[in-house]
Amino acid sequence: MKTPIYAAITLGLSAVAANAGGLDRSGQWVNDIFQTGSVAKLSYSSTNPKLSGTSTGNIAQNFSVASGSYKTDLNDKVSVAVIWDQPFGSSIAYEAGTASTGQGITAQLSSNALTGILRYKLDNGLSFHGGLRAQTIEGNIALPYTAYTLDLAADTGFGYLAGVAYERPEIALRVSLTYNSKINHTFASTDTIAGTVTNPTTASATPESWNLEFQSGIAADTLLFGSVRFSPWSEFSLPAAGLGGGNLASLSDSTDYTLGVGRKLNDTWSVSAVYGWSGGSNAATASALSPTGGNDSIALAAIYTKDAIKVTTGIRYTKLADTNGTIGTAAGPAVIGRFDGNSALSAGLSVAYTF
Repeated sequence: MKTPIYAAITLGLSAVAANAGGLDRSGQWVNDIFQTGSVAKLSYSSTNPKLSGTSTGNIAQNFSVASGSYKTDLNDKVSVAVIWDQPFGSSIAYEAGTASTGQGITAQLSSNALTGILRYKLDNGLSFHGGLRAQTIEGNIALPYTAYTLDLAADTGFGYLAGVAYERPEIALRVSLTYNSKINHTFASTDTIAGTVTNPTTASATPESWNLEFQSGIAADTLLFGSVRFSPWSEFSLPAAGLGGGNLASLSDSTDYTLGVGRKLNDTWSVSAVYGWSGGSNAATASALSPTGGNDSIALAAIYTKDAIKVTTGIRYTKLADTNGTIGTAAGPAVIGRFDGNSALSAGLSVAYTF
């Protein structure tokens, strides 16, 4: 029961890109370290968001998230894994020619991270895992209403993760808690305001986070699973030197929840359904770089297993909460639009091969 259904959990979480808080996209999940045997996996998800606001038009652009991993056992107690993902991002473009103060605003942020993990198992069901992460981020922001642009050259920062897990394989029980450290970045940047170009450095950091995951068999061939992720995005800042150091991205802390059930139909097919909810501590307003005030989502997945190959496909519908979009200025956040009745549709594919 445990192995084929658990692949559905991986897809359910990786396809969550549109409904995570802050600038989260991948969720930084490390459940691949718990897979049985030597496993290589590639995953891809695509999200089509509708994010329209009063006087702004549709501002969201389609985006995709890819990841890959390889896990193997060194012996009966020690496992290692390497995970590549794209943990954070933003793809925003406000339409020109609208009545909004934010017309023409663009924000692009992309990231790649490579994480190495080692896990050590004790004899009583407990295990400990930890590792190092290298993360590269780059991006650019344009604010036409202030004639300001900020280009951030790619910068690589380093962090770590540490966690603990408890397992009872006879009932497919696993509970794991993982801490992801914040990662500091110092960008070589280009500030342009009213045609005047400067080249300051811009200091920022992606926040720490806590990931809690659980799964347990509740009946023959049936698995209950879920997760909680907390990340204090209110600590994130992106100062604009050309605008008096004002923060361009005032975000709220986020707590993201999922709860799902998986069912093995036969030796070839399994299915799962996942409900997700994400909320921030200040949903009444949100950064123009990510103008959503929380959300609800539902995901469905199907898993096909044949010999050493496992293929997971899934879709997720996300209802985005209403909020006011704000942009940072030297005087503080300024509202540039009201965002109501928005949603996103995501589709994902994951292929795993067990050696």
